[in-house]
Order: sequence, then structure tokens, then C-alpha cells
Amino acid sequence: MEKILDYLKNNRVVQGALVLGGVAASAYLVYQGIKEDKQEDVALNLDDRINQIILNAQIQQYEQYQFYDLQTLMDFTDVFTDMALPEFREMVFKFRQERRELMHIDKQKYYKSIVDYNNQMLMIVGKQSEKLLKYEGYNDECMRVAISVFMKVPEYQQKIVYSLAKVKSSVASPDVKLSIEDAQSIIAFFIKYVQSQPEILVHLVKYISQKEQSAGQIHPALKTALYDQLYLEKGFEEEDYLVVGLTDEFLNDPITQRIQRQYSEVVTQFIQYHSE
Repeated sequence: MEKILDYLKNNRVVQGALVLGGVAASAYLVYQGIKEDKQEDVALNLDDRINQIILNAQIQQYEQYQFYDLQTLMDFTDVFTDMALPEFREMVFKFRQERRELMHIDKQKYYKSIVDYNNQMLMIVGKQSEKLLKYEGYNDECMRVAISVFMKVPEYQQKIVYSLAKVKSSVASPDVKLSIEDAQSIIAFFIKYVQSQPEILVHLVKYISQKEQSAGQIHPALKTALYDQLYLEKGFEEEDYLVVGLTDEFLNDPITQRIQRQYSEVVTQFIQYHSE
């Protein structure tokens, strides 16, 4: 545990990845139980929310380490997500335009842009904790230890899955209204496209594998490339899908559950085969 703490203390990129989930973040398309907290008091401003969390925070002890309890960590994750929204909106459009231009000019730079985009997205949320240092009573070390303790707890993984989806869906166009059937057809499109073994996805997996980057980066990178293809062929963006894809009606639909399982299996097999 001490090695984990030392690494986290000096690596904000890693902290950001943990806040938004790394491998867990790549699972949001197949997550079956995302529910937004309907009890959140939206009337509270940011300072009041943060001070209230600090006031109610519970600290646990393990050997010589102190850390926030799970509920406090989840409450802070909600705040970090909301704080990150403005910066994320600016970043997503910038990367999207540059990335799609590179797709037709330089494939290697296109692959790098995808990896940079996903890394930057994780950093945006993770670095929000630095802004809390000015608040009396906030303990950054307790935050870092809490992340290392709870990062594999299913309840927290569900929270970070939801947080990532919430950030992405915040840039959805109000002019695009997809139905449940539309969203299901998008997943079916992904399945068919991956099964066709397109060179652009094959080379993307090999690019990440050869760069000796984390295997957890492959699935998010593939999804980014898939959404680029979706836009080129269908004109829809990732956030347009998420507006429908986060609803209980969609997630609980038997057809959705069947095709999501198929999507997960197809992508997992694709990654295993081409990353060897």
C-alpha cells in the first residue's frame, strides 16, 4: 500500500485515471445500473457543496494511514465531475476536429491523438482536487489514500463509470434526439464494424501495444475511433448516444442487454487477438 501512495502522491495523471476509472471507465457501454442521484440539492453553489462535504466527511484509519470513507470519496467525485465540465467541453471539440483531420492525413498521428485525448480527459477531472487545497479542512492526502483503497470497490467503480458518462454527455447537441432503437442500432453498427476487422482499428491496437502503454488504454481508444466512424457514416456523436444510453429504459431493455453483451465479447476478442 505504501508504494501505491508514493506513486499517487507524485502522479496527478494516475490520480485522474483512478478518479475516472481506467478500466472501469471503459465499461460504461455495458454497465446496467447507472442512476443519477435525484436527491442532489442543485440550489447549493460550488463552495457550499464543497464545504458541506468537508463538514460531513468521515475519516477512516488503516495502520498509520488516514483516508476519507467511501461516501465522502463519492461525494467529492461528483464535485470534481461538475468542476471539470467547462474545461472538458472546450477540450472535446478541439481534439475532435484535429483528430478527424489527421485520420485522412497521417494515421500514426491520428492514433497518438486518440491516446492523448483519452489521457487528457482523465487528467481534467483528476486535477480538480488541486483546487480544493484552498478549502479549510480538506485533506488531500486523505483523498489520495481513499482512491487507492476504494478504486476496486464495485460501488465506487459504478460511480466513476457514471461520472465519465456524465462529463461526456454534457456536450450533447440539443438538436439531436435519438430513440432507444437508434441507440441500439449504434451498438449494432459498432459490432458489425469491429467484426469487419478494419485496418484502422487493427493498427490502433498494435500502436498502443507497441508503445508499451497501459492495456487499459486500448478499449477507450477503440471506442473513440468507433465514434469517429459513427460520425463519418451516420452523423452522430458519442454524447448524442449517451443521452439515450444512460436512461433506465434503455439499459433495462432486453434487446439492449443482449447486444451490449455481444459488443463486449466482440471487442474483447478483437483486442486480445490483435494485441498479441
